[in-house]
Amino acid sequence: MAELTGSTKAGLRRELWKSRRVFFLTPQVMVNDLSRETCPALQVKCVVIDEAHKALGNQAYCQVVRQLCSQTQQFRILALSATPGGDSKAVQQVISNLLISHIELRSEASPDIKAHTHQRTLEKVVVPLGEALAAQQARYLQVGASPSFVV
Repeated sequence: MAELTGSTKAGLRRELWKSRRVFFLTPQVMVNDLSRETCPALQVKCVVIDEAHKALGNQAYCQVVRQLCSQTQQFRILALSATPGGDSKAVQQVISNLLISHIELRSEASPDIKAHTHQRTLEKVVVPLGEALAAQQARYLQVGASPSFVV
């Protein structure tokens, strides 16, 4: 195994890609190594993506998948996220960008999760703003409502 960071010298990264099988790295490092042909794309068999909900637009996760696909189709992606997206459009974008073909959902009620969770009680407590914050809030709302700025 090897941990690759942006501060790891390019020559050392090249040697590690040749001699190791499991890597821990940011998507930005992988994008750089793929584009420099330091990372042997044909040998990549599985990419595990944490925080998959960040795979939007032209983010590094998306670039990694595109670069791998341009060189090989012989790899799998395991994408994980606790918060898949704010709406169905964002979720669909992640699905498309990461080539997701199968989704599994888990919640606290899922049988394989339930055994590892504990009973909890949630209580919502609304704390009123203090005088200073309430005054700032009023000024802020005033700025948005009037055409001129109050300083």
